[in-house]
Amino acid sequence: MWAISEEMGKMLWNIVKEYDSYFTVHISETEFARTATKDIHGEIDIKLLEKWGIVGPEVVAVHCVCITDEDMEMLKKYDIKVSHNVASNMYLASGVAPVPEMLKKGINVSLGLDGAASNNAQDMVELMKLTALQHKVNNCDPLAISAEKVLEMATIEGARTLRMEDEIGSLEIGKKADLVIFNSMLSPKSIPLHNPVSTLVYSASMHNVESVLVDGNVILENGKVTTIESEEQVLLNAQHAAEELCKRANVTNRMEGHKWNSLY
Repeated sequence: MWAISEEMGKMLWNIVKEYDSYFTVHISETEFARTATKDIHGEIDIKLLEKWGIVGPEVVAVHCVCITDEDMEMLKKYDIKVSHNVASNMYLASGVAPVPEMLKKGINVSLGLDGAASNNAQDMVELMKLTALQHKVNNCDPLAISAEKVLEMATIEGARTLRMEDEIGSLEIGKKADLVIFNSMLSPKSIPLHNPVSTLVYSASMHNVESVLVDGNVILENGKVTTIESEEQVLLNAQHAAEELCKRANVTNRMEGHKWNSLY
């Protein structure tokens, strides 16, 4: 919020309203973000949204790491959805979002990957486990958040964030056939299988994904992408493009200058 003007914020909000879209904004990712917003605009970020009239279920507040009880009451009041980006927050050492507290207040919290620059893996399966473990250890309570709740955050809560819970987010008659089929037998780490939800959150990985359907269309079958001819060639093209980008940016050796001292 500290990086945009009131004019720009309101212009974007008008576009959101016109096209029935979403207003995604980073909120209180760090203490710096809160302080900078107040220094520039006179209010902390979430209060600034209210001041500018940018509030409602169309707003997706990303991060919400450094929020207070008062901030949470505002999120609840205006039905603002929260996107919890646990991997990014850990990677950048931003802090720990008070997710259990938000959930207790009835705030919709979904899971987000943020972006490759602050996540690297972009792995939603990994994200579920990170979410569960972070909030258990942060609260010194193994019951702070359940595997079932984390799975909901990765599915139906995300659909509610997009206001599409009547179409996607759960397996129900009348909804789109968006399916991810996990097979616990594809990896020894996910065996034995007792509780499917616990196994998915704590023991599964992307290697357990057998098939994926989007709106009934099979895009991954038996571990193979069906929409491209050669996965290997796509990966090679991506690697070559990344190397070319590094050359253009004059970043040719990321290991140069780094000592490997683990043996000394």
